[in-house]
Amino acid sequence: MGRKPRIHYPGALYHVMLRGNAGQGIFFDDTDRYRFLLFLQEGVERLGFRIHAFCLMTNHIHVALQVEGIPLSRIMQNLALRYTRWINWRQKRSGHVFQGRYKAVLIDADSYLTQLVAYLHLNPVRAHMTEEPGEYPWDSHGAYMGLQQIPWLTTEVVLSQFSKRVANARQLSVSSLRAKRMMGIVRNFMVQVCVTIVFLARTTLLMWYCGILKTVRRQDHPSILSWTLSRPCMISINGGSKRRGREQGYRKRVLWQPGEFSNCRMRH
Repeated sequence: MGRKPRIHYPGALYHVMLRGNAGQGIFFDDTDRYRFLLFLQEGVERLGFRIHAFCLMTNHIHVALQVEGIPLSRIMQNLALRYTRWINWRQKRSGHVFQGRYKAVLIDADSYLTQLVAYLHLNPVRAHMTEEPGEYPWDSHGAYMGLQQIPWLTTEVVLSQFSKRVANARQLSVSSLRAKRMMGIVRNFMVQVCVTIVFLARTTLLMWYCGILKTVRRQDHPSILSWTLSRPCMISINGGSKRRGREQGYRKRVLWQPGEFSNCRMRH
């Protein structure tokens, strides 16, 4: 069964992801990263799409890409093919560089473009590769801060949502990104606290239950003794269960056994 065609219309914005084959790295050194960015630049000039943000991680790539007349499939096919040829030529090898087809999520540009750009720029921080956004050299955050000049990168759309003045927009953009980073830290901390509380609660309950079992004795609880003696000792026989005394001479796995309260024993 063939794949369904991607949704395409002029102005469609996608969050595009490319991952290395079998989770392996796709960049061997900075030369490969510069070459990939060069292919992006040439694609913008030849195919007429926009790049709002990018982040080149070790074994995957994030790109905020907005198409015009040419569909996304043709753009990504051109980009992946050219970079694969480059890597195979430089490393003197053959085969795949990327794992399967690219992934693309259609995004509402009016509502979520700013959040998408912030998500891409926070990827190195979430991966513990840097402490602060902007310290990672292979994303587009430096261009948004005015520290880099990337002519083919479209930054004015996002910055205009903060302020009409470029300087104020950059400051507000950085403040917003730091706020999102702090919210992410707080959210992760609360998740860890909740997981720890649940784990401690389950461990405490288990220890309390084991303590009760150790303190119960036959002479102290005759009612429990009479109840357990009236129950058969359940053992597993070929996925089913039978009463004591019907086993066929080989070891059985006990499914239910009252322990010291029962006189039921397994014969081998």
